Amino acid sequence: MSAGLRYVLNVAATLLVVGGPVAVPAQADVSAFGVGALKAEWLAGYNGGPGIDVNGLFDLDLVGKSNVKLYRARFRQDQVLVNGTYSQWTMLDNLVKQAALEDVTLQAVLINMPGEQYTPPTTDAARASFADFAAAAARRYGPSGNFWSGCGCPAHPVEVWEVWNEPNVSGFWNPPSPHDYALLLQAVRSKLREVDPEARIMFGGLAYPSRPNGTTSLEPNGFLQSVIATVGPSGFDALAVHSYHASASAGVSAIGATVATLKTYAGTAASGAPRQQVWVNEFGTPTTADDPATTSVNEQQTSEAAQRDWLNAFLDGLLPNRAAWNLGPVFWYSLRDAANPTAAWQRLGLRRTQADDSDGGPKPAWTAYTERSAPATALTLPTLLAATPSAPVVTTDAATSIAATSATLNGAINPENQPTTYHFEYGTSTGYDSKTAPDQPVSPTDYASHPVTASVSGLIPGTTYHYRLAAVNATGTTYGDARTFTATSRSYRDTVLVTTGLTSYWRLGEHSGTAAVDETGSSPGSYHGGYILGGPGALAGDLDSSVAFDGTSGEMTPAGPALASSGSLEGWFNWQGGVALMRDGTSTGSTGWILAYDSGGRLHYRLGGTSFNTGRATSSVKNGWHHFVATKNAGNVAFYIDGQLAHSGTGATSTAPTMPWHVMRNGRYAQFTRGSADEVAVYDGALSAATVRQHYNAGRR
Repeated sequence: MSAGLRYVLNVAATLLVVGGPVAVPAQADVSAFGVGALKAEWLAGYNGGPGIDVNGLFDLDLVGKSNVKLYRARFRQDQVLVNGTYSQWTMLDNLVKQAALEDVTLQAVLINMPGEQYTPPTTDAARASFADFAAAAARRYGPSGNFWSGCGCPAHPVEVWEVWNEPNVSGFWNPPSPHDYALLLQAVRSKLREVDPEARIMFGGLAYPSRPNGTTSLEPNGFLQSVIATVGPSGFDALAVHSYHASASAGVSAIGATVATLKTYAGTAASGAPRQQVWVNEFGTPTTADDPATTSVNEQQTSEAAQRDWLNAFLDGLLPNRAAWNLGPVFWYSLRDAANPTAAWQRLGLRRTQADDSDGGPKPAWTAYTERSAPATALTLPTLLAATPSAPVVTTDAATSIAATSATLNGAINPENQPTTYHFEYGTSTGYDSKTAPDQPVSPTDYASHPVTASVSGLIPGTTYHYRLAAVNATGTTYGDARTFTATSRSYRDTVLVTTGLTSYWRLGEHSGTAAVDETGSSPGSYHGGYILGGPGALAGDLDSSVAFDGTSGEMTPAGPALASSGSLEGWFNWQGGVALMRDGTSTGSTGWILAYDSGGRLHYRLGGTSFNTGRATSSVKNGWHHFVATKNAGNVAFYIDGQLAHSGTGATSTAPTMPWHVMRNGRYAQFTRGSADEVAVYDGALSAATVRQHYNAGRR
């Protein structure tokens, strides 16, 4: 009987006899040796039933019996988040339990991989959500976790939480950003400490890219220095590093340089060692397959011997520095090769793998590794660094109570248990030329997040403002994400009246009589035929009324204003039937100025006697309020519907419009339009696209 088959039978028996919970106190120490695996969080399968992976259970049994009692596994936000709650723990429950049954503790790597793509949290909201996920995991698997009482296994709580993996290279954080990573580290640390005040926070394993380019791969020591500048010298309790150097001695030297950086910027203990424990939680070198074309050498045997020698050289160079460098556990990556390896990273295993994914036996490096792990004594957990809080954790929230000249700015601040003050910076650009004053204190002083607000006034109506929250404590200053809000516009009437080039403006809000008032006073109009005053207006939030026309004889006619070769026509219309919305006094084909008209079911407009087809069906703008604008600047024309450019053209002639204007009538033709009209205006120049959009936004329903 093979070793793998015997293990499968033993697993089956174990699953049948495991009884109630066997609680043990949380560990005060940690194994000196660990391992990672290609299967990562999938090592034990999906659940304890038909989804169990007996090959993975064999692996856990093997490492546990070899005194390799740490297994590094991804804890994925995307896998446990369901319908807005962190509730899908099935696979992690199975892995945590099966590891605990083999006396193996998980070293958690907090990560997010929707669609198997590493997706770092780079906004305030995403960081807050990720921190909530970390807290949920600690509530489940930490020393006081609710998982352990019903596990049916000895408690092996997660006490060290690694925040992300290799954040200094784009394969895991694209593009890498020390600032963004520091904000995530702060947010996660704060939430984890709320759940477990003794949770150890580990800086995500730093990679050593062979050619850091400053963009997609950052030099790890500079990255570390930048993060410490934001989170403070006590912003994390342990640092992880990864070494896959071709030369074992070069890898040890690289780690030594990182330790020196850590000591310089995060301080040293009385012994001179760094205050943070340093975990080498990935290191390894691959083997190669044998080439059947060569007969004088067996490449597999040669490379496996070289792998063993590399492992010994690396650990012989590294471990004598344990006290001076405050070294924590070391983790080889990975336990086994892939079943059918096609790339070097799939041959990093200490053991071989059969094509059916079962264990294929040890490589020489496995023997070398376990000869070191078997007699190894446990190490102490990283020192809990809580005496010196970090810079504040800051979130900029949405503005509220937005008016034309004022608004309320909102956010939240975790003062990191230090006296902290805050202000909002704001302005019409990210230069932030204004700030709220004086700075206000955050209360109380603790590790919790507290909402803060400030009111701003003197804003320009209709203007977009950029703003962010800034908080300051003794450790440093933190800025929340930049956000924007737009001050509400002036009333539609006031917006039109201050528009450059306005010559006439008829609100059509009369409730009696036959006169249509021109707000500029220059060209009053008159109502004729079938019309009804006082109808519902086109503008949102404006009680001014509109006029309904019967399509048989109703129109509004002003004597002017006259225009030259440039100008704009504007109005709000609920077009229900008929040919034209507004035309000058012409009455022959291909003449005059027409704001909008129907021809063969297509929407047209005419300026300077030149017609333009928008290509849109006229029916698309009927039976509902719409904002229409036609502009002419010499030979250039444009047509807008509801604030958006619908058509533009060239080649319009310089023919001026013939007076008078006819609203809801096709010029002097006896063709009247049925529907309602409101807020009609004429300008002696072409309105810009921005002005048209501003007008529409001021009145949109």
